[in-house]
Amino acid sequence: MKSKFFFPVPHIPIRPAALIATASGNNGGAGALGNYGLNVGPMVISWLFRFVNGRLELFMGKALAAAHKAQNKVNRKQRKAEQKEQEKKDAAVAKEERKAARKARRAERAERESRKKAEEASGTSKDDSGVENATGEQTDTDLPSGSTKFNVNASAVGSEKEDAPSITSKQTVAEDIGAMDELD
Repeated sequence: MKSKFFFPVPHIPIRPAALIATASGNNGGAGALGNYGLNVGPMVISWLFRFVNGRLELFMGKALAAAHKAQNKVNRKQRKAEQKEQEKKDAAVAKEERKAARKARRAERAERESRKKAEEASGTSKDDSGVENATGEQTDTDLPSGSTKFNVNASAVGSEKEDAPSITSKQTVAEDIGAMDELD
């Protein structure tokens, strides 16, 4: 079948009967079977196309793989840069939070010290509820459940133990520990 739209295929016949006759030494020919053979032209053309197609696919595959690898490298660099930038922002935010917390602790400490100085100057004490007690005794009002507060004043116990040290509360100890924080 021939058409102007088909790829031109060469006619390359291989006649097995003629090859056998020649190999056997029969110079007269292969007879009637000598005219029959296989056209290997289309096989050669299809092999050539498969070979060229394979080479093109290999070339394009390598080119696309190299481009993909280069793009991934660029994307990886961008992701790392963004991650480092985000880590810097997070570190800056954390640093600011630590500074604000430190500033608040220092302000609290300064306020406690000024309150303590004012109490010492006035000679009266204030309990946790803010009620002044002229005798120095601690009232248990407004204390959270389960918490105990011991503050024994020498004048409340008696005159024979005026030099006895006072027992401080957990909160006072915690405030004193907070006041010793030198790392702030």
